[in-house]
This record gives sequence, structure tokens and C-alpha cells, in this order.
Amino acid sequence: MNISENEYEERPLSTEEFFGQLEENPQYQARMNLIILILVMILGGGFIFFGPSCFRVDSQQHFLAGLPLCSTESLHPLVGTSEPPSMESLAEKTVLVILWGPWDHKSCHFLAQLKEPLKEATRNSQLVLLPVAYLAVKTLSEEEESETPESLKMALRDEEPFRRMTERAIFASQLPFSQVWWDPQDIFRTSLVGMALQINPKAKMYVDGIGFPTLLLCQNGVITHAWGGGSETHLEEIHQQLKILSLLQK
Repeated sequence: MNISENEYEERPLSTEEFFGQLEENPQYQARMNLIILILVMILGGGFIFFGPSCFRVDSQQHFLAGLPLCSTESLHPLVGTSEPPSMESLAEKTVLVILWGPWDHKSCHFLAQLKEPLKEATRNSQLVLLPVAYLAVKTLSEEEESETPESLKMALRDEEPFRRMTERAIFASQLPFSQVWWDPQDIFRTSLVGMALQINPKAKMYVDGIGFPTLLLCQNGVITHAWGGGSETHLEEIHQQLKILSLLQK
């Protein structure tokens, strides 16, 4: 078969030639620009509406990290008889605050997995464990009358059965807690949230309270790490931090 001078033999285009022709096509460029714009809007919109919580928040980026530890004055002895340590005594210590619910299986199961690392870490005389137990999920301080003397009296009526519940939870999970405090009016926990909102008003977009369990590692009166919700993914990092503390025994 003869081929005239105006005809050519068809052959497959190479990859470079194919994409080269596409890039020269105005319609292709317009579609690519539209796709890029849509992706930017999706990612940017997620950040605007949900804040940093739309991404995985590690312990040093938690909304409580960087805040000063709030006052312990609202805490009452629950297991043991010691009053809560003063802020002055904690100023130069490393403090591990453990906010948990003895009635909450998730809290107890999570803390049970930390019992050995906690025992090792507490050999460090510079480490202070501050376990704070909570009676219910509901935040009492959200009610207007929560800080009245009468509300405190009502909360303290539940102290004895709550103490027995807490002691059973400690025994069942073999937790190394010789002293546990509780916060009848939920002032300690809600003060932390209030402080976060005061320092960073934008935090309201992603601050949804402090659930159980939540662990706060504090150094020199400042929260350096915060782990909330009892996620299994946090265990390894908490183990590492406790290991470091156990190696710094004094």
C-alpha cells in the first residue's frame, strides 16, 4: 500500500508526548486548576470549621498543653487522708495529673495498662502522682448553683459510697494509688477548660471539655503533655514518658 506525501503512518504517542499535548490544551489546564481549587477548599474548610482537631492532635499540641496547672484547692481527700499538695510544693516538681472515673470501665482498663510503668516512675522522688476521681460524666459546674455551699453539701453526701467504689476500682485494676482526691464541684477540670478559652478564644472551636481518662504531665507548674480520651495510640507515648521519669530517679 502506497502512502502519499500528505499522509503519515499512525503510531502510539509516548507518555511525554501525550501529557505534553494535554498541557497545551486550555480545557485541560482549566480542569486541573478547578480540581486544585476544590482540594484547597476541602482542606482549608475542614481546618476553619473544626480547627486543629480535624487532624491528629499529639500530646504537645493538645489544647491544654502550655497552660499553667490550675489550683488544687477544690480537691478533697477520697482515698487516704492527705490534703491535696499545695501549688507551692508542686512548683519545682514533675506532676502527673490523672483525671478518671472509677465507674468507667474505659478509664480503669486504660490505667491498668499503665500500672507497672507508674510503679517504676513513682520511684523518682521528683514525680508527684495526682489522681483525681470524678463521680459522674455530667459537669456540675455548668449549673448555676454548682458553687454554692448547699451544692457542695449535696455532693459530699455521696462521698462514702463513692470512696468504696474507688477503692474497689483501685484493687481490681491494681493501680498504684495510695492517695486519691476528688473534685465534688468539678472546679479543677472546668477551670482548665476556662483557662484554655481565656488564653486562646479560638480554642472554642475544638475545646469540647475534658473526658475520662485524661492524663496531664506538668513540669515547673506548666502542662507539657496532655493525653485525653484513653486512646490506645497514646499508651506507647505515655510509656516512654514514664520510662524517662523512672530513669531519672533521685
